[in-house]
Amino acid sequence: TERVVHEIMPLVASHYGGSMAREKLCFGGGSFAGVCALYAAMHYNNVFGSVHAESPSFWAGAGRFLQDMEAHEGGWAERVYMGVGTREYSATRDHDNGHLDHKLLRYSDHAVAILEAKGFVCSA
Repeated sequence: TERVVHEIMPLVASHYGGSMAREKLCFGGGSFAGVCALYAAMHYNNVFGSVHAESPSFWAGAGRFLQDMEAHEGGWAERVYMGVGTREYSATRDHDNGHLDHKLLRYSDHAVAILEAKGFVCSA
């Protein structure tokens, strides 16, 4: 995220223009990049007005990032968009492991509860 903010964004702005205003910038990603987007929501909220985390890999590190979200006492991006499917694991495999789908949904539900506790209004 640091490299995106300090190297890539200035390079893109100098070559292509566009607004660098916080309210116009959204950081987004899927899978582990979804976790990176949420990290940006916490630590670069002065740069990004919104973030989009699609199917964030909360399972990585046995859910440690959820603890980081809970412990974060600083600001957040104004808007956080998060999406997750009901068959995140089994839909991409030749077998049915519903218990893993359920586990991934629990991680996402926990993230939503954390965001609600931080004052976000969440809807399905």
